[in-house]
Amino acid sequence: MAANSNSPRNHMSIPAPIVNKEHGAWAMYLTPMAVGIVIGNVVTWNHLLLLIVATAFFLLSVPVRELALRKGTADTVRTASWWIAVYGTIGIMFTIPLLTQGHWGVLPIGLCAAVSILAILLIPRTKRTSRLSNVLAVSGLSAETSHFAKSIL
Repeated sequence: MAANSNSPRNHMSIPAPIVNKEHGAWAMYLTPMAVGIVIGNVVTWNHLLLLIVATAFFLLSVPVRELALRKGTADTVRTASWWIAVYGTIGIMFTIPLLTQGHWGVLPIGLCAAVSILAILLIPRTKRTSRLSNVLAVSGLSAETSHFAKSIL
């Protein structure tokens, strides 16, 4: 009997992307960068690199949260792990050109992002503490990202 060609063992499939579905989170993420670019009054390739880096690490928080909540099946863990690797790799790859140009301001943004992701992992997810982790994330990233987007002319 021939093996079924649709069997998961016969091919590796890329899992569906895990993205943030909350429109408010997208607004909180994009607004500081847009404000910084508008204040700087110019758009450069570095802004595009920063947008890619910031988007990759913004997206990284969702599969990290999936793993932190430890809900789901082995398939959920595999999917979350896959997207953590993809988003993390993209974020690091596109950070390197900014650093080689001397734009060290991405490092404090990265530190704020890391603290935000740690907050997601360490703060229990109740309504009250969920708000606390969101406030930490927004306040840390908003000022720094806005300033950096303005400064990389």
